[in-house]
Amino acid sequence: MLRVFGLSYRHNDVELDGEELNVYEHNGLGTTLSDTGIGFAEYRATDRLSYGWQGRFVTAVDSLRTGVSTLDKPGYGVHDLYSQWSALSDDRLVINLTLKNLFDKQYLDHASNENFESIPGYEGIRGSYEPGRELRPGVALRI
Repeated sequence: MLRVFGLSYRHNDVELDGEELNVYEHNGLGTTLSDTGIGFAEYRATDRLSYGWQGRFVTAVDSLRTGVSTLDKPGYGVHDLYSQWSALSDDRLVINLTLKNLFDKQYLDHASNENFESIPGYEGIRGSYEPGRELRPGVALRI
């Protein structure tokens, strides 16, 4: 039936007084994010059943200047799959199943605290890795 495809691209260039931002030193004011591409495809098998894919691809940030040194933010790509079934014809009961991070990629999201561990004296300063592969069921009931 219906097939939907899409692509989007985001470019960020953020500075404060001519300095690139990082989470650790700028305490939540902002951070340097890299270029991000998002692709998605959805297939509607029936009026009540659809499934799809979404991928997010982030390029690396090389030589991010900080107050103590420079660091790199590696790029990453993450794939998600999902399905949605309207159990009732009036869409009052919808059941979702999502598989996030299909290939169990270990990565630091560019919006989280950077990895300072390669800089002497900053061992242990690193953001939390994003969750690995997750299976998320969901049910929505409209009354």
